[in-house]
Amino acid sequence: MNINGVVLLGLMAVACGNSVQMDACQNICNVQQQVLSPVCVNEQGALRQFNSQCELATYNCRTGQMLVGRLGPCTTTMG
Repeated sequence: MNINGVVLLGLMAVACGNSVQMDACQNICNVQQQVLSPVCVNEQGALRQFNSQCELATYNCRTGQMLVGRLGPCTTTMG
């Protein structure tokens, strides 16, 4: 697990918060940050896969959550 990526995701989610408009959340990622590198999270007991850490950070921003993921695609053995 890349701890730097996890810390970065948490900081991005805190910076966005619930009160920020959707436009600010859409601008978290730039083209260079949208490298396809799957991230798997456990959201309330269900595995959910994002295409990149940046996509997860955007989701956290929009929902006000602080989900932390594992690098790599979701598998049935994760939990």
